[in-house]
Amino acid sequence: MAVTVTTAHGDGELAPEAGGLPGEGVDPDTVVRVLATTIADQLTQPLTVLRATLELWRGGYYAGEPPTAIQERLERATADLVRRVELFARARHYTPQQKAGCVVLDLEQAGDPAE
Repeated sequence: MAVTVTTAHGDGELAPEAGGLPGEGVDPDTVVRVLATTIADQLTQPLTVLRATLELWRGGYYAGEPPTAIQERLERATADLVRRVELFARARHYTPQQKAGCVVLDLEQAGDPAE
């Protein structure tokens, strides 16, 4: 049994052999849990860098640094965040992996090979 997921980019099938327990299809609730865990895992780090940099900047921590150094920090964190969001946007396959005891999507493998 394949699970069809409708996204803003169209419909996609989740291959039953790609996840879940051996011999079982992928339960839609499992897909939602894995996706939520993956989003939290992938977006927490760059968002933390952005937030911490801004808070430290407001607190005067970077007072001795030129504004371009702060801007570069923010640009790097923003670029990392954008890269990770783009991986989600191109995901087409349910390709799970174990990470720190949780199941997350392998975003590098979840997209179409042509992309």
